[in-house]
Amino acid sequence: MLLKNEAYLVRKSLKGNQRAQRMLFDAHIHQVYNSIFRIVGSQDEAQDLSQETFITAFEKLDQLNNNNFGAWIRRIAINKSLNSMRNKKKLLALDEQILQISETTDVVIEEPVETEKIMEAIEALPNGARLVFTLYVLEELKHHEIAEELGISISTSKSQLSRARSILKKTLEQEYAY
Repeated sequence: MLLKNEAYLVRKSLKGNQRAQRMLFDAHIHQVYNSIFRIVGSQDEAQDLSQETFITAFEKLDQLNNNNFGAWIRRIAINKSLNSMRNKKKLLALDEQILQISETTDVVIEEPVETEKIMEAIEALPNGARLVFTLYVLEELKHHEIAEELGISISTSKSQLSRARSILKKTLEQEYAY
């Protein structure tokens, strides 16, 4: 959610105005939580990291230089999520040799796919594939940004995305194809 008076709230927050901070928090907490949850896959951890994200943001608010608080805090949230994944060693070794899988299919879908089913299928992906898929599709990062964030090659990012899409396609075909 982009607030019309977001720059004003940022200025007030810099002066320690807790009401302005609360308004920024309320405006962005859902986006921050959802971004984190899609990466870490745990509600409790997403709640903790969301809180840490806002604490960090308000402590370093003076470093915000482009006046786009929403984009800035989302970047903090993603970085905290990725650091958490690294620290817990949840990231599996990413395989450079995964074959590219064709994205074309002749599958006929009998009914619309429910969002909840899609999210369940995403959460069930292997960690590396889920992480790249989430960052690319849901967080809209580019492959070079993902590669830089995760310390992998661009081709690995692309192959993990392809792997994720293939697994999702098979999972959803089993559920909805006839």
